Amino acid sequence: MNQAAFWALIDRTRDTRDQATSLVKELARLPAAEIIDFDAWFSAYHAAIRRKDLWAAVWTIQGGCSDDGFDYARAWLVGMGERVLLEAVRDPETLARFATSGMRYEELSSVADAAHQKAFDHPLPEHAVSFEVPGLGTWPHDRVSDYEWTAATIRELYPSLYARFLEAAERDRPRGTIDDARFWELISLARASGAGDVATVASALKHQLLAGSDAEAIGFTRWARAYNQALMREGVRDACRVLLGDSDSIVLLGFRGWLIAQGLDVVTAVAGHPDALATLAVDPAAPCDLVRIGPDVCDQKRIPEPDWNDTVEIDRSTWAPDPPRIEHYTAAALRERLPRLTAQRDDAALVGDCDPRTLDDLEREKRALRFYAQAKTAEDPRRGLALLADGLALLPPQVPAKIMGVVLENLTATLLGRRARIHQQLGARDAALADVDLALGYAPRSTSLLELRETIAPQPRAAKPVGPPKRVRHAKFGEGVVISAQGHGADTKLVIDFAEGRKTLLARFVEVLE
Repeated sequence: MNQAAFWALIDRTRDTRDQATSLVKELARLPAAEIIDFDAWFSAYHAAIRRKDLWAAVWTIQGGCSDDGFDYARAWLVGMGERVLLEAVRDPETLARFATSGMRYEELSSVADAAHQKAFDHPLPEHAVSFEVPGLGTWPHDRVSDYEWTAATIRELYPSLYARFLEAAERDRPRGTIDDARFWELISLARASGAGDVATVASALKHQLLAGSDAEAIGFTRWARAYNQALMREGVRDACRVLLGDSDSIVLLGFRGWLIAQGLDVVTAVAGHPDALATLAVDPAAPCDLVRIGPDVCDQKRIPEPDWNDTVEIDRSTWAPDPPRIEHYTAAALRERLPRLTAQRDDAALVGDCDPRTLDDLEREKRALRFYAQAKTAEDPRRGLALLADGLALLPPQVPAKIMGVVLENLTATLLGRRARIHQQLGARDAALADVDLALGYAPRSTSLLELRETIAPQPRAAKPVGPPKRVRHAKFGEGVVISAQGHGADTKLVIDFAEGRKTLLARFVEVLE
């Protein structure tokens, strides 16, 4: 399928009631190679329009747009056809005419995979073909330099979008007037009333802001966000790892809030060098979500809070340069970075080693999901295997029969399934087969796992059995007796009595014995 045929198919289905469903039907009639080509063209254009200027325009029109939201908006834009897409690239303000359309169509991103599954009964092969967008080099340069655009950015770049979607809100938005000194004075007053306890400090801050002016609540919110963002430093991340044994984004947010709640002297000292925390005689025993205090107060006062990008400038001229990132935490790396802070801690505590038995179920899930996410994006398959091993080590071999137990069982199956795919990619067929069989032990009815097993080790088929089978064999459940059958061919649904209980499986996943 060439570029012209791709856009012709998009145009032919664009005005149907459900474009995604129409595309699946059309694609399912085509040879596998053309479905693969369609997916490659869609991916090429979807990637090419990941532009900050388009994102800023969609953000303005929709009143906000997350990373996922922009993925769905780009899928929608490809679905609108070549003419609309190129017009938007040349002039993002042309998107304003679609303000009421929703501007998102997540399902379009997966139509090729759905069509391939429908036509050939197995998923679309990954990265089989790739195309470059013709003429991409002639497209205008991205008009937005970073991801922190503001209302002022929109007013300058897109005056008509600003006038239509932002001007009234900006004109009516309350303005915070407090300065940096007043922000720290509020922190100091709250600390004096709370004896340093962060929960009490947070409560005192809320009472102060509720009793103060609207402008003070708005101003506090801006300064709190500005300092929170300024403290997104590698040195702070390393100190959080040492003191709390974790550097997860949520943990880091609470740690930065705790730092700000300690006052200007602590923030200044840590900005000079985080190892200063060792001599400040303070311990972050409790996190403080300080950036939520202002918005909560604004909500109670029924006034609009400032946008995340609507902050203030902090004077960081005296702050030390941020050290380079430690890509893989080791005790030696942390001791070199923070010698005083690590002096009284053993190596196991520094690298975050822990006995999984000491974790509650929610913590197990959070940590294992983090390893899974890292494994999915790891470029080196063997690095992915190591990350999955770390994640699986956190999950118990058997979990109690309760809601979180089911969650952890499914998560274990997910990690094992990912590991099976990596082993398959590396050509380790036996290891892949062992992983997927283990995964099926946790999620025996998982269609994706059963299909993965079929791609790794296809089951032999009986030669044209007459009528429904009587006895079958399954790789995991062993031999069983067929109780009933519904359908035809490989897609026949069989109800089978195995030794461990009754299962419903498709005929293609079992070997017919008689």
